[in-house]
Amino acid sequence: MASDITVCLWNELLEYEKSDVILFILRSINSSFFRNDSLKLTEREEIRRGCVSSTPTVEKRLLLYGSVSYGRKDVFLSLVRSVRLRRVDDFATNVSLRYMVGDELPDCFLEPLVVSAHTKSFLRWYRVGLAIKYGIMKRMQTRIERVRQRLEMILKGSISANTSTLDEMKNENGSIHSTSTVPSGCDKSDSSESVANFSKYVAALEENQINIRQMSTSVPTLFILWSCQDFECIEWLRKNIFNRRTGKTLSRACVTCSQETSNSDDSWMELVKKYANIAERPINLTERGKLDGFKSPKRAQIVLINVDRNLAEARASFIDLCWCCSGWCSPEVSLISLWSGAEGLQSEICNMFNPIVLPFLIVTHPVKKRNLLSSPYRAHPCITKLIPLAAVDTSRDHESVDLSSQTSSSHWSDLDPQHRLTLASRICSLIFQLSLPMSFYAQVDHVYIIRNPYTDISTKAIESTCTSMVSLQGQISDRDMRSISAVIEPFVGLVDFRFQVNIVKCSAPLNIKQDPVLPVYYTFLKNKVISCTSCFRSIDVYTSPLYRCLHCLQRCGVICHNCFQSNSSRVISRRHPQNHIFARIPPVVCAIGSLPVLWGPSNVFPLQPPPIFASQSSDTSNMIHLGIYCDECHEMIRGVRWKCAVCYSFDYCNVCFEKQMPNELEFLQECTDLPNWLKDSEVSQAPQKDAIRRVHEPSHPMLCIPPHFLKGTNGNDFLQPVSLKLKDVLS
Repeated sequence: MASDITVCLWNELLEYEKSDVILFILRSINSSFFRNDSLKLTEREEIRRGCVSSTPTVEKRLLLYGSVSYGRKDVFLSLVRSVRLRRVDDFATNVSLRYMVGDELPDCFLEPLVVSAHTKSFLRWYRVGLAIKYGIMKRMQTRIERVRQRLEMILKGSISANTSTLDEMKNENGSIHSTSTVPSGCDKSDSSESVANFSKYVAALEENQINIRQMSTSVPTLFILWSCQDFECIEWLRKNIFNRRTGKTLSRACVTCSQETSNSDDSWMELVKKYANIAERPINLTERGKLDGFKSPKRAQIVLINVDRNLAEARASFIDLCWCCSGWCSPEVSLISLWSGAEGLQSEICNMFNPIVLPFLIVTHPVKKRNLLSSPYRAHPCITKLIPLAAVDTSRDHESVDLSSQTSSSHWSDLDPQHRLTLASRICSLIFQLSLPMSFYAQVDHVYIIRNPYTDISTKAIESTCTSMVSLQGQISDRDMRSISAVIEPFVGLVDFRFQVNIVKCSAPLNIKQDPVLPVYYTFLKNKVISCTSCFRSIDVYTSPLYRCLHCLQRCGVICHNCFQSNSSRVISRRHPQNHIFARIPPVVCAIGSLPVLWGPSNVFPLQPPPIFASQSSDTSNMIHLGIYCDECHEMIRGVRWKCAVCYSFDYCNVCFEKQMPNELEFLQECTDLPNWLKDSEVSQAPQKDAIRRVHEPSHPMLCIPPHFLKGTNGNDFLQPVSLKLKDVLS
């Protein structure tokens, strides 16, 4: 039978064969076993831009996506394996494993964020459980029973009257000690095992952790994952848990003495009742008819789990929140604070539940179950709700919505497949040809559901709903945007078009004013003269580069190559601070009076100045430019960084840049016409099909960026271009 099975690719199947496969998978994932899992089956068409090619890649496949509980992992993997081995070879899945509603809360050990009476009690019971687990209390019950019998004998006076009984007890103790001190072969193995268990017990005590499964087996528990770095999360905690209304209404004395408390006054109880079912309060009143804070049983608990990496910062933030409620505590709801660990959002508990937004709520209820028929019923905490309190913003950019409202209401899926491929090929070829830092992605999904479960005809049993999306992301200059606007316009009319491109305004031209020409210069065929502001010598613009400061005037901002290399001129250090950026203009190119650049005087700002306490003679050659890598050696740049002023993102380290300098003059001398980047700036039009791909050229000006102190975690913090709207560029 196995030899008769033919496994094919999805695109090779016929339509009725595809319907049979879809119906089989839908019946499997819609069964009662997977009813609590969110699984969807779709036929997806994806078009994306290739990395090394101008043609887009098109892929059509059958995809199963969603999430499955850990308890149903093996059955789900068996289903996927069966489909791939017997029906569709390229059956794709994008399913995440996590704990779902209805699953038991897993074992997870966390450290206390702030030590309290509750955390101390849980730690004590955890140590008792460890002692039972590793056999520390193995013979305790026998010894307790023997001591009880001897106490009864002492109280009856039988030992004092009968000395033979005392001798028997001594002999019994001696036999016990002798057997324990001289073990047999089995006893030796037991003693070595007990020593190993005792070492494990001592090692477990040093961890000082609490099991969230054990602490939630008695009452309903509300777990709240929060972070002190999220402002909205802190505001939610202040409003619902650490509010000033509770601190003013109730004082801290309600925990230490009896006080009248109603459900409307207890904000913690109100919060827990929103998400969990709380049992009715038992009648436990004092003589005056007030609720006793000591004798009232705990009805629920709130566990705050911090997911920050910095323990000290999280602890300080929690203490500040506690001051907001003036130290008030609920007599029936306990508050416990835990820490997820130094991994933060990559910790074990975050990987279990995958919180998308914070705060993230996990509600558990104790349910009595037993694993075997002969075992007694035990309380197991089961997950009843998983609540992300903030909705994920999946809406499109407001700019795209405004543009699409002015045109037709067609979708990407409404277009003909060949027409979709044609539009995608045009824009992908332009992105590749202009070397734009942009990505194109489009997808069409046919999500299938069972329409008629009472028929075996697959074409009548299933139906599909079509959804689509096309997105364009990245960065582009206003000059390039105008040249490809004709290709972008067909996408603007689509409702599901997501334009997430940062349109940056090109810098003002880099102007170099030439000195007045004297008759003697015509004699030596030097009709273009620029003087160095440091040594006051004339710069031969056809054979030597020059350096232009982006933040100073030309009368003090042009330096020749020799003065810049020496870096010992007092004029340079006095007129140009260390945080100024120079643009190195190659020979021949510096003869042009105005250079159109992408990064120049209007969008490149001075670097962050060094701190006052920083040493002036400190070595900065090993300082890194965070997140910036050399495009030649692909290593993180240390020391001086050379950034191209024409390309979007092209960098050299100082070693690789010096290796490229000998080829610079040779390249420029072979050029008989203007460089391509100067020609493209004169006419703003779309490139032709046979045009050469835009790459970095030796004729491009380079920005010399010295090592500096970063303001944040971005190595390009000195680049501050003006962002434009798409409607302003297309109009």
